[in-house]
Amino acid sequence: IAVFGKTTGRAAFAVFQGGGAGSWPNVWNTANFVNASRYVAYLPPIGLAWYGDGSALILGYATTNLTTPKYRVVTMPNTMGGEGNANNVGGSQVNQLQVYREAGTNNVVLLASNDLGRLVSQRWTGLAWESQQVVNAYATYASNQYFDFNDGMAVYGGNDNRAGYRNLNPDTKNWDAINSYSLDIGGSPRHVRYKASSRRNEKTLVTQDNLGVISVQTWNGAAFGSSQTVTGSIDVIATNDFKRGFDFAYESETGDALLVYSNNSAIPQYMTRADGAVQWGAQMPVPDWPGSGTPLWIRLESNPDPDSSQAMLVVMDTNFDLFGAVWNGTNFVS
Repeated sequence: IAVFGKTTGRAAFAVFQGGGAGSWPNVWNTANFVNASRYVAYLPPIGLAWYGDGSALILGYATTNLTTPKYRVVTMPNTMGGEGNANNVGGSQVNQLQVYREAGTNNVVLLASNDLGRLVSQRWTGLAWESQQVVNAYATYASNQYFDFNDGMAVYGGNDNRAGYRNLNPDTKNWDAINSYSLDIGGSPRHVRYKASSRRNEKTLVTQDNLGVISVQTWNGAAFGSSQTVTGSIDVIATNDFKRGFDFAYESETGDALLVYSNNSAIPQYMTRADGAVQWGAQMPVPDWPGSGTPLWIRLESNPDPDSSQAMLVVMDTNFDLFGAVWNGTNFVS
């Protein structure tokens, strides 16, 4: 497990190793601090992804007033290499940044938006960054995590009422020539999450827009369809649309989908969708929730074990309290 955390102006990295109890070698060692001074709204532009055979990671981050993302190669067990420069993304500085492993290869894809809202990609091949490519040249809303990448497809929001998407040509740095679009959701996507099913050629796109609406639509291998509004209750008046009040995951074993979100109450809500189904089930509250504040940030990750139906939920609320719960395939347990 790799962890990259940020404090004011600095960031630190640590790796958990071994089975059973494991260990945290050199936890938060001062040698592992980097100058990651840039942040926009509530999001630090940092990214982390394994590459190759899993013996190393790429750590990407941004520094104030620089248009070039910074990176370091982290070699196991916990050796952080020197700081390097990726390629210039334009504008006057980097706004948001994420790093993703490219499926089926040993490469890593870095996506970054600049302060003009343009989305730029570049690919790490294990030795160097290939030249940058513009994924979306049109100005977009850059204060939120408005893009995601999965299985060769980048999906991104903007000031249009649809999410755009492009496909990365296999084993190249180049994207297809056409900006395609998802279904109209009635608002501009501010946060985007895009994940693939473990069981079929299907991906799910969940967006949170500037009107406080969370919408879901499904990619069937050829196009997006089956759009469904989950809630319109994210409080945009209090700028809570700056935070990501949702997340979802596919169960590894079954392919069933689980979506957790805020409806501006003190209890996070959830829906499930069976593998292969089109519509989501009824809204349900996460049971025995101990928090009293409104959920602002939600993270949900499935257990990668192919025989597991578990998922881990973590929520930060308006009281800055952090809570967790485990999904066991049927319900949430504390």
